[in-house]
Amino acid sequence: MKFKVEDVLKKVKDNRDNHRVIYEDAMIGYKNQVINALTERLDNAVNGKKVDLYIRLEQPEDHTDDYITVIEMLEMTTDEVIDLNDDQFRCFIQDQWEWRRKFIGNAANYTKMI
Repeated sequence: MKFKVEDVLKKVKDNRDNHRVIYEDAMIGYKNQVINALTERLDNAVNGKKVDLYIRLEQPEDHTDDYITVIEMLEMTTDEVIDLNDDQFRCFIQDQWEWRRKFIGNAANYTKMI
């Protein structure tokens, strides 16, 4: 199917901006949880208690570069209309990238935006 480049570009930029907001908020929550975990472990060490040195926190992933690649391609094309297959449509328009489910699941551990 054919789509106007300007419409696809706007949608990808909106999706990128939304991704970035979620990522940045999740990073704040992640950093707070890391600080809390390290503080607790330090307190335990200072007070002679058992210290679990393993911290089970997965850092949020930033996929902004995936959006930037598509945006740059769309901005550089001389075409006014482009073909998108169903996989491209899911990624660019519906924001359903292959990494999306994992990203949202992980970010939900650190932010209430989701």
